[in-house]
Amino acid sequence: MKPFVLYCLPHAGGSSYLFNSWIKVLDKEIECMPFEYPGRGKMLSKSPYADIQNASMDVVEQIKHTLHGRDYALFGHSMGALIAYETLDQIKKAGMNQPVHVYLSGKTAPFHIREPGAQRYKLSDELFLQEIVQLGGLPDEFVQNRELLDYFLPIIRDDFRLVETYKYQVREPIEQEVSILYGSKDSSMIGSIEDWNRIFSSTVNYYAFNGGHFFYQDYVEEIVGIINQMFRALSIQNFS
Repeated sequence: MKPFVLYCLPHAGGSSYLFNSWIKVLDKEIECMPFEYPGRGKMLSKSPYADIQNASMDVVEQIKHTLHGRDYALFGHSMGALIAYETLDQIKKAGMNQPVHVYLSGKTAPFHIREPGAQRYKLSDELFLQEIVQLGGLPDEFVQNRELLDYFLPIIRDDFRLVETYKYQVREPIEQEVSILYGSKDSSMIGSIEDWNRIFSSTVNYYAFNGGHFFYQDYVEEIVGIINQMFRALSIQNFS
């Protein structure tokens, strides 16, 4: 069993396979455990989450069953980042050890939410698809395949519902080692990326990448390199 676990939370509409390429470049001492959300992949038969809090409770349960006393970190992109943030509260409530580091990607602070009139999950299929295409991340062959769209569009729409109906709860600033990753050309984010400083009481590390909302798929080696560096520093600290 590897001594360290990296739990990865995909974006809205995403699946665990998105992190397959990470396994090849992660330090050999790190076990990569991507989450599979209900309604897709290995969780096809499971019912969708009711809300983000429900999702974070599920994440905590899965961590409990797979951690086996090891150190761990969380990585979440977009919707995954929001779930990771809420997971920190559930971890505290459960009396569990905090992650040694949290990586929140492609998301501004959780108090930045869309007004009800700007909620995309309520759009018609045509307009909703236009919004998704504008974000990027969908290959042309997917967009042009009606059968795939009919299958995946409701899944993506429901994920957007989770994010856009999320209700932020004011909490005390969190003492947690955290890094924020974002695309410098990501037009989807609301508010200032540095507002994460208001959520965490410890130092917040910021990493900007030249790209849009799905920049993290283009910078696998660079992002995994940041994670590997953190793990090596932790290992040196533990054995010093």
